[in-house]
Amino acid sequence: MGVSRRVFIPAIAAFGLCAAVPWAGGSAVAGVAEIRLVMVEEVGCRFCAKWDKDVGGVYGASAEGAFAPLLRVKRAAPELASFKPVVYTPTFILTRGGAEIGRITGYPGQSFFWEELGLLLAPAGFKSDRGPQKSGLADHGPGMVSTTASSNVSVGMTPADLPAN
Repeated sequence: MGVSRRVFIPAIAAFGLCAAVPWAGGSAVAGVAEIRLVMVEEVGCRFCAKWDKDVGGVYGASAEGAFAPLLRVKRAAPELASFKPVVYTPTFILTRGGAEIGRITGYPGQSFFWEELGLLLAPAGFKSDRGPQKSGLADHGPGMVSTTASSNVSVGMTPADLPAN
């Protein structure tokens, strides 16, 4: 007899909304929000360059990269207006359907990045095959860590890493 107009129109609207959200990736399955890792960077960022050298070449082929594909944007990108301000680069913002669910601020090193990324991805359903890793900050230097009720993990640089004004 055909599809009811009452069912068909909301289904089209749900698909259209998902496709319109820049971080959602336009998932064809209504109600399924895509997970993305948004890397915010800027020209001349030495920590961005270090991340590229250490992790950039393997991230896309990793299990984490398959679970949360990387989307790179510049710090001044208008698409970032709906997120909390980005102060340092790189900042990695984990999103689900366009909404921020956590972030890592800064890049103190490869092992710390993978460990913190695992902590962000776990509540989203990611199961790591990396096995147990060292925990705590002692192995990675004096980075600044903060968490909030929204499962937000931030890892920053030390004051010595900040540029002079």
